[in-house]
Amino acid sequence: MKQLFFYGLPAIVLLVSCGGAAPAKEETIVRTPVKTAAVEQRQYVAPIVSSGTIGSDKEARLSFKTGGVIAQLHVDEGDAVHAGQLLGTLNITEIHAQAMQAQQSFDKAMRRQKRTENLYNDSTATREELENSQTDVDIAQQALHIARFNEQYAAIYANQSGRVLHKMMNTGEVAAPGQTVYVINSTNASDWVIRSGVADRDWARLAVGDTATLQLDAYPGKTWKAILTERGEEADPATGTFPIKLKVLPGDFTLANGLTAKISIYPSHAVPLFFIPVAAITEVNHTTAYVYTINADGKSVTRHAVNISCQLKDAVGVDKGLENISRVVTDGASFLRENSFVTEMH
Repeated sequence: MKQLFFYGLPAIVLLVSCGGAAPAKEETIVRTPVKTAAVEQRQYVAPIVSSGTIGSDKEARLSFKTGGVIAQLHVDEGDAVHAGQLLGTLNITEIHAQAMQAQQSFDKAMRRQKRTENLYNDSTATREELENSQTDVDIAQQALHIARFNEQYAAIYANQSGRVLHKMMNTGEVAAPGQTVYVINSTNASDWVIRSGVADRDWARLAVGDTATLQLDAYPGKTWKAILTERGEEADPATGTFPIKLKVLPGDFTLANGLTAKISIYPSHAVPLFFIPVAAITEVNHTTAYVYTINADGKSVTRHAVNISCQLKDAVGVDKGLENISRVVTDGASFLRENSFVTEMH
């Protein structure tokens, strides 16, 4: 028994000395130093940016009233014209012959009516015959008016002062009635407009009378003012955009049809936006981006998706994603992930 105790004691002592593991070292947590900034909410008029081409609001497509062979065309593309200027004429041989034929038909109807009236007075012709003869006179007279009208409009006159944009036909060609021969536009400073298209969400923000600014490639560094005069009520089926038209205020500058412009339209109604520093924005994809906020424990962060509405020089306007958020991470935000730990610096 004593022998068993003697040999068992070291075993017990050995178990006591080796049975417990050494205390583990506390895991080291990497904390990213960050700074935060307040989220500012205010009313903002976000400009609607688009593009378009300059044109005249008074563009005319001029043609001959009746068909025929073109005898003369007096102006070419690019020429300046004044209101009432003769631009082109038809060979009126056929037109004049038609007018003479109509005149002769009218004279014949008048003679027949006179003869029928005398017979009616002598009780030889019936009242119906008298009325029919008068109808023939009226028909012949209207045909004569048409022929003379066509004779007068066998020429093209400028309906306004401006410039010839397109000359569609040449001397000797046969022009059909109403076929465009010249396209002219007014060069009056008050007639310049710009047409463009906007998305449906931008269309809803616009109203006639909203102001805009224009920048033209032809005049680098120069800005013009414009006013929204038309807001289309139907989307273009090809592009899905709604047409708009703005009146351009060119001042003393010379404009030309077809100049391209960048447009910034300022709606009259402001919208509420959240503004945060540019440094707070991470992982931008079109209008979607992400920001980080420090949780209540002061150590961990949460990642939030936001929708960017506009960008200023040193701030970004957000319309979705920052509701009920008062501060966002700025300095150090680009180094964070969803499971990051931070230390806020003041």
